[in-house]
Amino acid sequence: MWQLLFRPLELRQIAPPGFLFLEKLGTELLGAGEAGLRLFPWLASLASLFLFWRVAVRFASGPAVAAGLLAFAASPSLVWYAGTAKQYSGDVAVTLLLVLLAIRFEEERWSIGRAIPWGLAGGIAILASQPGVLVAAALGAVLLARRLRDRANVASLIALVAGWALGAAAVTAHSLRVVPPTVRSYMAGEWNQSFLPAPWDGPIQLLWIPNRLLLSFSHLLIRVLPKSIPEILFVAAFGGLAVAGAHRLVRLRRGAAVFPAVPPIVGFLAAGLRIMPLYNRLAMFFTPSLLLAAMMGADEVRERFHGRPRVVATALTLGPFALPALAVIALAPPPYRAEETRPVLEELRARLEPGDAIYVYYSAELAMRFYAPDLQIVSGGNHRADGRGYFREIDALRGRRRVWFFHTHGYPCEPEAIRSYLDAIGTELDRVEDPYGLRGQRETAAYLYDLSDPARLASAEAETHSYPVAHGAGWRRQGCGYNREPWELPS
Repeated sequence: MWQLLFRPLELRQIAPPGFLFLEKLGTELLGAGEAGLRLFPWLASLASLFLFWRVAVRFASGPAVAAGLLAFAASPSLVWYAGTAKQYSGDVAVTLLLVLLAIRFEEERWSIGRAIPWGLAGGIAILASQPGVLVAAALGAVLLARRLRDRANVASLIALVAGWALGAAAVTAHSLRVVPPTVRSYMAGEWNQSFLPAPWDGPIQLLWIPNRLLLSFSHLLIRVLPKSIPEILFVAAFGGLAVAGAHRLVRLRRGAAVFPAVPPIVGFLAAGLRIMPLYNRLAMFFTPSLLLAAMMGADEVRERFHGRPRVVATALTLGPFALPALAVIALAPPPYRAEETRPVLEELRARLEPGDAIYVYYSAELAMRFYAPDLQIVSGGNHRADGRGYFREIDALRGRRRVWFFHTHGYPCEPEAIRSYLDAIGTELDRVEDPYGLRGQRETAAYLYDLSDPARLASAEAETHSYPVAHGAGWRRQGCGYNREPWELPS
């Protein structure tokens, strides 16, 4: 535990200390497998259901609350992160908790005695969420400004935010201690496109904010980038509802409206200051606020139809929210699959023969280390800047009669390129395909080649074999320009 909390993580990974503590605790309780690693993200997702309901009932009416809860519960992204050993479901729960505490503090005018335990609870929760640090700071500033404006006593507020400050300080100190400057520099470059661009770079940059809002909505509702016209219109309709809901929120509850608005504002300010990137899973913490605004917009629509039969008004409220939830349940119900390594490696192990070589694609090495740490492997390097480096690594295995190629989490076209070279210099003998038919980056597979035929070995070289460039939105299924689809056997 001490090493996990106070030493840098491998492979440029960053995580808050509370999340690391809970992950370690989960493995102590249930073992170092999927159940132990996914226990607390799952519990956080359950907590977020309750917390979202408690926030929503303060702003939306009965039908809109039911509709919003349905969309929230069926969100493919929230379901996915509920079963993934990452901190994003915790980000959602912690943000909702802080917003709810700020609302209740204002509603109930807490005493110092009541503020202290909730402040400590919020501070402990912040330990598991890096966005929670920024949200807590912003909520504390808003509460302080309102107290000073009303000339109210700030003692109870200090008691509340002191606990938050302790948690925020601990997360910040942890980050400064365990995240090397090289990792910070790498992350800043890796996420460069997810920081707010400078407006003087051109007028098109002004579209970045609405574009990111719609992408965040899309990630919440359908999890994928909207490509078809119906998908784009559907996400845009929710965006329109959110705009109407934000206006309604300010008009009807001017004082309380600021609290659910804080997380999205914090997200965009942090992206503008290059503190935290804003993209998909990193923006999950404020998507409940967007959904709440859409629920308020649905309430607005329902009131506009107040002269119509109640069933019509209710259908107009529930319809936009029920549609994605029912589509998920009918067309793409959980569980969701991606990079299913364990069954592939179990089958590969069953087919292994003495003397087999296993060449492991660099992004698959972590999965191999976790699910099959005892297997002897040839580790591939990251040659994203020079793809022929993969071919040169394969060349070191020329002459072997049985060489396995194992990959998962593939970067566009790289596994296909490696297989094309193996097809050129060898003969495919066997394969373990993805058990769920997944393709592209979500695929996990293993292929067995004979690289001992002199004629085939002479037919291609690393420096001259063609290397593709990913093309089109459907690169995962287009085969990256090769003559055959990447999952088909050569003729």
